[in-house]
Amino acid sequence: MNKRSLHIIILIFTPFFLFGQSLEGLIKDAESLVKKAEVTLKFPENEAKIFLPFQQFKLEKNKNLNLLEIDLKTLESNQYKNDIGLVFKANANHNFSDALDEETNTSIITSVKAEVEWNVLKSGYFENQTKAKRVENQIVVLKEESDKVQKELWRRQFKIDYNYVLNNEVISLQKTFLSFENDYFDLLNKLYYQKLIKREKLIQVSSQIHVLEEQIKTLEKENVLLRDSVSTAYLKIKKLPLLKVRLDSFSLKENPTPINVKEENIHLQQHRLNDINLSLYVNQNYRYSEAMQRYFPSVGIRFKAPLRFNNRKKIIETKIKILKAQETDKSLGQFNNTLTYISEYNEKLKDLQNEYKNWQILEERIRILKLIKEEFKTQDTGTLLLDFLEEQFRILENVLQLKRQLYKVITRLFELNETSKIDALFVPYTFKKTINLEKLVLVNSKRYSLSFQLNFLKAKQLSVAVLENDLVIQEKLKKASISYVLVNKSTKTVEQFIKEELERIKRKTDESI
Repeated sequence: MNKRSLHIIILIFTPFFLFGQSLEGLIKDAESLVKKAEVTLKFPENEAKIFLPFQQFKLEKNKNLNLLEIDLKTLESNQYKNDIGLVFKANANHNFSDALDEETNTSIITSVKAEVEWNVLKSGYFENQTKAKRVENQIVVLKEESDKVQKELWRRQFKIDYNYVLNNEVISLQKTFLSFENDYFDLLNKLYYQKLIKREKLIQVSSQIHVLEEQIKTLEKENVLLRDSVSTAYLKIKKLPLLKVRLDSFSLKENPTPINVKEENIHLQQHRLNDINLSLYVNQNYRYSEAMQRYFPSVGIRFKAPLRFNNRKKIIETKIKILKAQETDKSLGQFNNTLTYISEYNEKLKDLQNEYKNWQILEERIRILKLIKEEFKTQDTGTLLLDFLEEQFRILENVLQLKRQLYKVITRLFELNETSKIDALFVPYTFKKTINLEKLVLVNSKRYSLSFQLNFLKAKQLSVAVLENDLVIQEKLKKASISYVLVNKSTKTVEQFIKEELERIKRKTDESI
């Protein structure tokens, strides 16, 4: 290794060497902080086995106004069916003076009339049967909408449940992050005291500590308010799995029955006999006067019809047009909502996968940084490794935020989906492994040993590539039983990439000094 390379390596890990053994305590503190943080930093990529107690989305009847409305309509329908239009009337009159009855021209002292009337059309048998049919049609519509209402009520309850659990997840992560930041701040404070870092980094960490403290307080207060409304099964859950929707089995519900019965109700409401009165009656009369006392029964018929011209057919046609336009608007609205939520869902999955990619990049950089540290036998990790760990905490925060947004979207999609089986729609989300297609060619180097280069490729999770005409390297790899792939030309060698990586780390380190 030449002097220039050694100079680069020394600059990578912050200028602790300038102080020799006096900084060994800070070095050990940094390494201890790294080990402590790495234990808790785990990306949620293998959570398929986490159990989520999906409760049946059907709720108690007293919480569903739709079901209560069905019960009420059923009672009303039965009442109309049993009402055949019979009416009892009674009329009594006593005359305290000698006034004459206009009809008989006699003085009637007392008169009593008891009558039973059977209304056939309006306000009677026919109208009651029509009302019963209209109410039955309303029940059909309510039953068709019952599943939708149940899903909406379930979504509202589940929103409380998953927000409560996710708040606990965030609180747990942020408390761990806060502990890390407090230790990191103490370390930075010591480094700043010895003028090894800039003041900006100290201010950033201090600000992050304040933000974390406020967020934890806010979420804890929110959970206190939510706790009484959370389902019992979710009070004990520590973590929710990442879920995705089986879009291939997604379908919107299309059922023409409700609009048919709604059209029938329009016809029933505008029936030609609705304004015509027809009734039959029988009565018993009693009249008492000074001259006579008579009992006599009578029967009769009453008929009344309005004399007017109406536009009944045009009214029916117009109302049906309005109904169809409303149903079309609802259908389009449902379709547009589905497209919006699916688009948002895909964006969240894309963001989630990007966070996983960022996590993999950080893991790779951490492995490389540790590998370089081990190769050159340096005892300090500097603040760069701690910066990487801090970034990992932020990635985990972003993942939890995306998880909350995903749960919001997938429950909306379930509400719009035809199926009522929750487990058939939600499945665990698995992250796609990022395949690194870059090929770094292994060559003999005066700067870096062959074993170091191989470990470097392993840290980057790359396959070993060798030029076809480089027989020396091929023979060494065969003796070591290391598999490799042959390439025709070299776009970049391992040596060149290590050099670029060292320069990048040097720039990053210089920024914090």
